Amino acid sequence: HLCDLAVQQLGLGTREGRQEAAHLAVNAWGSAIMGGQECCTMLDPPYCVASTVTGSAVLLATPFGVLVLLFLGSLVSKLLSRPKTKSCSDFKDQLSTVIASKAGGEKPKGEKAAPSAAGTLLSGIASALRGVADGVADSKAWSSIVGADALKTDLQDMWLRSSSLRVLPGASGFAESSASLFDALQKTFDFQIDSVKNQFEHLMSLWRSQCAMVADRSVDANLPVDETNLLEEAIGDVHADLLDGFLHWRKRLQEYGPADVLSRADDGRNLGGIRWVAPPPPALASDGDESLSMQLAEIAAYLLVWGEGGNVRFMPEVIYFITELALSSDTMSLADLYQRQAPGGSESGECALDEATPFKSSLFLSKVIRPIYNAIFEEWYDFVDVDGGNQRDKKKLHADYENYLPPDVANYDDWNELFCDPERLVQGLLLSDGSRLFEQPRGQRFAALVRVDWRASLQPATTKTHREMHSLWGVFGSTHRVWLVHALLFVVGVIAVVRDPIARSGRAQPLGGQTLGERFAVVGLLVPLHALLWSFALWQARGIAARPHRSCGWAFQTLASTICWAAPLATYAALRSSTETDRSLLLLVHFGLTAVGLFFQLFVPSEDSRDKLWPTTSVDWREKFVRYVFWFVVLGVKFLLGTYIFQAVWEAMVELDIAMPGRQTHWEVLQLLHSPTWGANILLWILLWCTTFFLFLSDTQLWFTIACAFMGLGTMLVQRGCKCLTFALEDAVAKIPARFSEKVLPSQYAKDGDKNGAVTAPFSPAFPALWDRIVEYMRYEDKIDNQLMGDLSFNAGAAGRHVCWDELSQPLGLRYGASAASTEVEHSAMRVKVPDIFREKSPLEMAARQTCVPDPIWPQNADVQWRIIALARGLGLPMPRPFRAPYMPGITVLIPHYGESILMMTKELFQEGGQTGELPLMHWLKHTYESEYAAFTSRMQARSEGWPVAGSDWGEYTKAQWDKMNSWASMRMQTLWRTVAGMCLYHPALQCHFEA
Repeated sequence: HLCDLAVQQLGLGTREGRQEAAHLAVNAWGSAIMGGQECCTMLDPPYCVASTVTGSAVLLATPFGVLVLLFLGSLVSKLLSRPKTKSCSDFKDQLSTVIASKAGGEKPKGEKAAPSAAGTLLSGIASALRGVADGVADSKAWSSIVGADALKTDLQDMWLRSSSLRVLPGASGFAESSASLFDALQKTFDFQIDSVKNQFEHLMSLWRSQCAMVADRSVDANLPVDETNLLEEAIGDVHADLLDGFLHWRKRLQEYGPADVLSRADDGRNLGGIRWVAPPPPALASDGDESLSMQLAEIAAYLLVWGEGGNVRFMPEVIYFITELALSSDTMSLADLYQRQAPGGSESGECALDEATPFKSSLFLSKVIRPIYNAIFEEWYDFVDVDGGNQRDKKKLHADYENYLPPDVANYDDWNELFCDPERLVQGLLLSDGSRLFEQPRGQRFAALVRVDWRASLQPATTKTHREMHSLWGVFGSTHRVWLVHALLFVVGVIAVVRDPIARSGRAQPLGGQTLGERFAVVGLLVPLHALLWSFALWQARGIAARPHRSCGWAFQTLASTICWAAPLATYAALRSSTETDRSLLLLVHFGLTAVGLFFQLFVPSEDSRDKLWPTTSVDWREKFVRYVFWFVVLGVKFLLGTYIFQAVWEAMVELDIAMPGRQTHWEVLQLLHSPTWGANILLWILLWCTTFFLFLSDTQLWFTIACAFMGLGTMLVQRGCKCLTFALEDAVAKIPARFSEKVLPSQYAKDGDKNGAVTAPFSPAFPALWDRIVEYMRYEDKIDNQLMGDLSFNAGAAGRHVCWDELSQPLGLRYGASAASTEVEHSAMRVKVPDIFREKSPLEMAARQTCVPDPIWPQNADVQWRIIALARGLGLPMPRPFRAPYMPGITVLIPHYGESILMMTKELFQEGGQTGELPLMHWLKHTYESEYAAFTSRMQARSEGWPVAGSDWGEYTKAQWDKMNSWASMRMQTLWRTVAGMCLYHPALQCHFEA
């Protein structure tokens, strides 16, 4: 009946009729059909308001309640979590168990194990050393233990007999000085003799490499190398490079007044009162003798402390700290430097051990390094067990540490940060009597190290600066600016594409604002929201040691920062409650505060000293400008294209006719809170925009990669002088001989013709022999066969029949019967055939070779192709001038290796009588590397007449033949084997460079 009346009123066509029709229709739906449970009077979706709370509405609100509970749970867990501590008696029980397990069986706590023969011997050595510490040991016995002057003689012999430094002027003087220095340091501080020898060899390696660097500077300046002051200048460079971190750390400690650390010039470097032979008189400056002695002493002390450090090396500043104390130590005997702990007590902070405990280490290791490591060990582990499989030591973690470390457990980073911070270091290192280490006189601090209570000094409550969190709060705290930039761009883009909401009567305004200016004012809410989330993330991630002390100053600072960050929120609230006349001024103030807040959050990093231990690396303004322009372009393109996605999502929401909270007033939201339709619409609205934000955030990697590709292309063209056509059309492979001669062999290469006016090849006379050696190595690796080897070589010679390691070890000149680098050889003797691969080809020919007509000379092996193309491209780039023999610095190669096989075994490749239908791995290798296996077989048959023609009948090969195949397979299956093999080629490559 109501619906019929509404139709009649609508048919009148008057305004009053339409209003009455709407009134009748609303009553028909709400009162008659829905029984008074809904009232549909709203102009925007969902149009209807529920008058009662339904179960579906409660179900929709449940996820939000769960999120709130999880957030509150994280707060409670943070407040209740406390780091665990262990007592000294616990450590004694664990160590007793370890000693018993090492002896071959389990030992109950408190029961002493019977000492073995080795243990008795070690106990005797320990007694002798303890007697030395008491000053009562016989000097002859002590000399027999430490080696007396034999160590100095051995070190001097290492220099003068096995080191290439021996041929330099002044070598004997520096050898005697450095050997006597290391010997004196060993006797004074009781370093392990083998460690002293290793570090002395380490110093010689560094010294030799730096001598090459110093000499190369003269070569670069086209000056003759003056070897008279080579050793002196090189040790200064070694000191500057090796101790750069130490000198920066010491300068920072010196600037902190309570540390009472003098400058290097004022300190004097007593080094425990040691005496050693001074280095030879300087040749560069009259006052350089003392400086040279100090540099040599600091290098030696640092290397010896580092050599004994063990796992403490993971904390470089701890090594710096011990080195500084040793350098400043007063003249003392071993009894004074390493005080014996009292029976039954722990004066040094190290648990007292039983007298039957074997003592195997030197005093420095046992009294300085080991107490530090014991405190570190106990933080994570219970004891050291023996692995039943390989009989190696296996550290046993605490029971609840198996999956991951708890948040408040200290680690190497926390302890190292303690030694990075002078203030915390001075206040935090406590002796066993409760006093501080830095309260001791400067020259007696090293002797006081044995009395440091390392467990109290390194406990998490005083060292933990950042918690080990398995939470996204830690990720947000470290990447908050990335999230803020994306949130800012996302909100601005969404506001820019949405249309104005329907105008309301009265003063009621939509939550998102009615006008465009009001909607853009919402951006200002990101400032307080981001500040709140960032502060909470930092509060979650920071450890106890990094928390500020609660005081009046802290309270005032917290209140001031809260007011500053909340200012945009206050201006936004004032803006929404203001009249039309005051709105323009408030908008201006609001946007100003928003811009200032965003600027500080994005471009002004935190200057908290607890987070910023070292000053940031200075960057040239040009690099900063390029970086900002790069990211401005990336984010700008991303934002412009993102607006199309925002527009599409907005139009999809309009078509879905769902509720949008930003377009509704606050009283409408209050009425709709318990409406299931509104709740479902809001969940859908959140899902759509969150998905859009996730996609907007994740495609940054795509745009970054694209921008890097363009920047890399531009960088490459700039490096090649912006010669785009030359780069695209030139035959770079054909230019290998000339460019290699010009950039790698500049001292032997001359572009002009010879003095007789004869026409010469556009490359160095040494290049043919070098290139042929490269081809021989590729043949030795079975990358090419004999025929291709002949096509690629200048002169294959006798090696054309077979290539073996003995052939590769021959000097380059033997191939041509004279030195390859000799410029006095007759042209007839140096006449060579240039391989067709180095014949310069036109762009048309190159295009044909790469598309339809294959080049018969071009290798088909992908690895060989990559090597040649990479060499050609690299020679086309600006290259630094290579080092000139014999002034070659050393090369250090770090090869990670953990629990993996290096050389494959026969049983891994083929097993006699394997399962039916199972192909051996060697068969797969032969099929995958078919051409290389054919080259390998032909090379083996050329070297040995007994190599069978058995093909894939693997059982016909002998053990010696399988050894060869194992090496061949390892080069194609084991990355570690290829890495080691490549490292071993460094010396032959340098030898060829020297011969050239």
